[in-house]
Amino acid sequence: MDRRRWSGTSRIRACLALLEHVEDPERVVAEIHRVLRPDGEVQVVVPFCHPYHAYPADYSRFSRERLAGLFAGFHDVEIGIRTGPTTTMLTFLTYYLKLILPVHGGNSLHRNFNRLIVGALGWAMFPLKYLDVWLNRLPTAHVLANHFYVVARK
Repeated sequence: MDRRRWSGTSRIRACLALLEHVEDPERVVAEIHRVLRPDGEVQVVVPFCHPYHAYPADYSRFSRERLAGLFAGFHDVEIGIRTGPTTTMLTFLTYYLKLILPVHGGNSLHRNFNRLIVGALGWAMFPLKYLDVWLNRLPTAHVLANHFYVVARK
């Protein structure tokens, strides 16, 4: 396939929770830049303070500074918090509970009971995530952000 055929043809590209799963995110971002037409837009979501999750591999976490470097070839770059400190805390707590109460393997009775407990606690804690609406406005919220977003133009 001739890759040059697609150069500069795309108006918008979304890359949601993908860059952490590739070995060379710089190459992926360069490829996104290549296929975007002039003034095309890219929308990206990446984890920062988020547990390891291999599907099939998990290579990276992205700070605001790293994202600024990755998207230096774009303009009108906006980097912000997508999910904040409370989401980080609850996500790690859920993974911790899954460590204590395994939801995979073992006999089905224990596995299903554990899923019920972890799921019920997840639902019970979910409203706490609304604290992020306030916390994300604090100047140091990025230190514990769960995910960042990037919106940029070619």
